[in-house]
Amino acid sequence: WRAQFKPENHPIVSTYEFSVLIGADGRRNSLHGFQHKEFRGKLAIGITCNYINHQTREEQNFEEISGVAKIYNPQFFNELQQQTSIDLENIVYYKNDTHYFVMTAKKQSLLDKHVILQDFPDAARLLARDNVNFMKLCNFACEAAQFATKSSPQFAFEFAVS
Repeated sequence: WRAQFKPENHPIVSTYEFSVLIGADGRRNSLHGFQHKEFRGKLAIGITCNYINHQTREEQNFEEISGVAKIYNPQFFNELQQQTSIDLENIVYYKNDTHYFVMTAKKQSLLDKHVILQDFPDAARLLARDNVNFMKLCNFACEAAQFATKSSPQFAFEFAVS
């Protein structure tokens, strides 16, 4: 294949021959007339939450997690899954005025824990309000936070609402 460029006399690309053309525009496929193959990774869903930090002795002992991914610490994530049935790709935890967590949950884990009610191929439909059980989402996030901080069974994270 050959392509037309502006300026037409560009010293490098005006004579370049292509054997592959890659369009990174997703489902829109703006490369008309070409067969295309779409590569998508498995959907992972981000969850962000803030809990009130009451500054108790137990909370002061929670260790922050600056970011850990499953590929770098599989033991942590395998234990999390075995003990809670929660399957995450990664988790971050910082504490200050609040306990701040960001985690990326696998779709199947959210389905298995009934956070997501029905599976849909379209992400917008999958994550629509009427397809998410908010209380189960809160429980999911709290359970992951309790595991990550190694908090005592009596400790309960309380959502910070603004």
